[in-house]
Amino acid sequence: MFNKDKSYNSYLEDMEFKAYMFAKEKHNGQTRRDGSSYINHPIKVAELVKKYFNNHPKIKNYILAAYLHDVVEDTDTSINQISELFGEDIASLVFSLTNDDELKNKVGKTNYLCIKLYEMDEDSLNIKLCDRLANVLDLKNADLDFAQKYKIETNIIMSYLLENRILNCIQRNIIDEIIEQLNVMEIPILVKQINI
Repeated sequence: MFNKDKSYNSYLEDMEFKAYMFAKEKHNGQTRRDGSSYINHPIKVAELVKKYFNNHPKIKNYILAAYLHDVVEDTDTSINQISELFGEDIASLVFSLTNDDELKNKVGKTNYLCIKLYEMDEDSLNIKLCDRLANVLDLKNADLDFAQKYKIETNIIMSYLLENRILNCIQRNIIDEIIEQLNVMEIPILVKQINI
């Protein structure tokens, strides 16, 4: 029994490494707004997923999807490739985390994300909230205009979720952390505005 569990854990670790390496390869050459390597973002999302959902029965799926969540949206990767390499469950999560650019442009990014997060299944929302938190934590490295726009957009989306969707305790904790981080941003942004 112990050896079987050890084998299974080893398999899961191998799959996590495979997802990380796949994302790293696919995002190769891409950078974040601050010039850092793009792979830092999926790593951060995976870390937040581990922090908030460590005891969740689907944690391993969450971790794989966290590493892979932007590869379809931002690279030449298809959902079929994700399914072939990582299975249908992971592909389904990645698909639900991938934006529909045509619809987003049609209804506007903020409206699109309000509706998308409202309609997401629990598993996808758990990962998406970690993704949003990772982006908020990176705002300190973004230019002032982008940071202000992202802050407004995020406040609208989080308010919409809080008012319209039944959320579990962990989801509310992540939203509280997002809002807290946005509020902490206030001082550095005001200081930058005064110094200009």
